[in-house]
Amino acid sequence: MKKLLIALLLSICILPLSAKLEGNGYYRIQNVGSERYITVRDNRGSIDIASTSADLGAVELYKNFSNVVSDPSSILYVHETSAGFKFYAQGTDTYEIIGYYLKVSLNKDGNTYKAFQSNDYLKMYLGDVEMSSVVDGVLGTNAKGTYRDWYVHPVKADADNYFGITPEFQTKDGYYASFYASFPFSMYSAGMKAYYIYKVDQGMAVYKEFSGEVLPSATPMLIKCATNNPATNKLDIVDKSTTAPKDNLLGGVYFCNRTKAHRNLTAYDANTMRVLGLNAAGELVFKKVSLDYLPANKAYLKVPAGSPDEIKVVSPEEYEANKVIPVSGIKLNKSAIELTEGETFQLEASVSPDNATDKTITWSSSDNSIASVSNGLVSTLKAGTAVITAKAGDFSANCTITVKAKVIPVSGITLNKSSVELTEGETFQLVASVSPDNATDKTITWSSSDNSIATVSEGLVSTWKAGEVVVSAKASEHTATCTFIVKAKQSQDQPDTPDVPVNGITLDKTEVELTEGESVTLVATITPADATDKTITWSSSDESVASVVNGAVSCLKVGEAVITAKAGEFMATCKIIVKAKVIPVGGITLDKTEVELTEGESLRLVATVTPDNATDKSIVWSSSDERIATVVDGIVTTLKAGEAIITAQSGNCTATCKIIVKAKPDALEVVEMNTGITAIYTLQGVKVGTCEEDFDRLPEGLYIINGQKLVKKIAR
Repeated sequence: MKKLLIALLLSICILPLSAKLEGNGYYRIQNVGSERYITVRDNRGSIDIASTSADLGAVELYKNFSNVVSDPSSILYVHETSAGFKFYAQGTDTYEIIGYYLKVSLNKDGNTYKAFQSNDYLKMYLGDVEMSSVVDGVLGTNAKGTYRDWYVHPVKADADNYFGITPEFQTKDGYYASFYASFPFSMYSAGMKAYYIYKVDQGMAVYKEFSGEVLPSATPMLIKCATNNPATNKLDIVDKSTTAPKDNLLGGVYFCNRTKAHRNLTAYDANTMRVLGLNAAGELVFKKVSLDYLPANKAYLKVPAGSPDEIKVVSPEEYEANKVIPVSGIKLNKSAIELTEGETFQLEASVSPDNATDKTITWSSSDNSIASVSNGLVSTLKAGTAVITAKAGDFSANCTITVKAKVIPVSGITLNKSSVELTEGETFQLVASVSPDNATDKTITWSSSDNSIATVSEGLVSTWKAGEVVVSAKASEHTATCTFIVKAKQSQDQPDTPDVPVNGITLDKTEVELTEGESVTLVATITPADATDKTITWSSSDESVASVVNGAVSCLKVGEAVITAKAGEFMATCKIIVKAKVIPVGGITLDKTEVELTEGESLRLVATVTPDNATDKSIVWSSSDERIATVVDGIVTTLKAGEAIITAQSGNCTATCKIIVKAKPDALEVVEMNTGITAIYTLQGVKVGTCEEDFDRLPEGLYIINGQKLVKKIAR
């Protein structure tokens, strides 16, 4: 008998009995005596299966229609068979639970029913054993009188026993509820819509309206309600199958019995689940909340681990307008370039895709002393190799810059002598000076017109026999010559000529100012002219500042040195003053070439002088019209409407920026939207739109329209 009792209780806990059974369909069951409705749910984490009332744990009785009007677990599907009745509620099949069909009999009043099972000639009736006026009751077999009688109410959208959704949240766009039911339905009330979530990306849950007439069962949905009253949010529950969308990312929980344990609880996972709610701005979101278990008969959002705590519900149009499109690549128009010192080249970068949200490019050089870069403009400074990098997002592109030394051609060559008389066997050091001093290739090629008379090596002329010969020094395409007259050496049988001693020596210069890297040839004169030994010894007081070889002085660094020429016991000196080499400015650029401002606004212009090691990088700023705009140290101050050219000059190089000053409006003008808008600016001069559609999207506030009118945007 105990087994029968359990079976009966199991059967009745799921039974939907009503005022009139009208065949298979959807019903609510209401107790006649207590007026409480049966609902099927199971919100307990564990159940003692051995208990005789184990299967009643899923049944609750609620008084008042308002408690069940929006509860899917109060909707019971009745299915009659030849052996009796089966009942379904939120996925539960009574026959599957107890293995019995439920017996139902119509009372004599023709309006109410009893539910029972029988065994061994014993009938056991199911009723509400809580015979008091409290809201909730207890299902059992000890009920008496009308407390074991039941109304069976068909669920109809056009009748009093309807199903209506009570919204959970209100936003500025309307009322919303999450919904999960085992029955298919269609929208009965006007102004209702059903959505599902098909995409979660960048903190946005993108919805799609379900387009079918009948919404499928067991499909979590987001319902937009007509009002906050369930009577205006009616569903028409239908007995019709339809296909659920395959891309729905919503999940749901309801009581779906597969064992007598009745466990329908689903643990809430804050990493992969989000529940419907509102954010601080009152917008609809799926958010992380503090729960142990997901609520039954509601939809939740399934998300990947690590998703944001709040995921805003948006339309496909909102998603497209607000999604961040990342950079997928960047290319340069050149991957390698050869340039000469002082040359420039404009690199052009292409960021993909074209509609990337942030296409900002960061430029850098691996060696700014060789080549620098600003907004893609490469400036070369000295010979070497540098890699220019353009970076956008996480992607970069490189261009190798090979800088060759600037070729400075030879413009001329001179010798310290144009003619010399020697005796055969004597030598003479010719000194050649190549101009300019900074010529790239100052190589000198020496030659003699007659090597039998005199030969030359590195300017040292050696005589061999009497005669006349021309010695040439050639640098590039330029040549200088010196004529040597070689006299015959006196024969040994001639009487000896007495030695003529040196009695003085002078230099053609006593003080010279030069720049690092320059050179000068000092010419020494010995007296008497016929002195026997005219050997000259050259020396420098500081070889690190200036060195000397046969009178040719080379300047090495800044400082002073004394060059001494000694012949016999006599000396002559020349003071060499070496100054620093002046590196001229090669160019100057400004970070802006044209700017629009409003009267009274100011702006800092940033100038870049090249090369970085220029000797004097000072900048002189000027304005073409100081009545319109003035400039001090690059800070531009606007005074009245008009145009002025700001010029930055360094050395002989200049850069300019055109300043367009707009008049500051004297008063506000209130205008309607969509009236001939072509340009929209903030009061700070930032351009924020170019058309009426852009103006529509802006918040209310003050704007400058078409560069002339200060307007206040007003709501329509």
